[in-house]
Amino acid sequence: MAVTSKKTKPVTPEDFYFISDISDLHVRPGGESVAYVLKQPEREGKQYLQSIWMIDIKTKKSRQFTSGGKPGDFSPVWSLDGNQLAF
Repeated sequence: MAVTSKKTKPVTPEDFYFISDISDLHVRPGGESVAYVLKQPEREGKQYLQSIWMIDIKTKKSRQFTSGGKPGDFSPVWSLDGNQLAF
């Protein structure tokens, strides 16, 4: 078994500006899409911006549903018929 060495660099505080967090995934009744919360760091204010996004299951394309902000949008929940999204 060959061992290869891989050069890595130490993690810096700047690296954290490139880390996003996905949470609160909720599948739309019928299963055609998923609503989720995307949390991203903001450089200037040293805070996080949160917005709700949707991904189409068939095409795998995401689109931003809300503009978010500070503290942002969170906890998306579909109506039982899947026609409305509350947050």
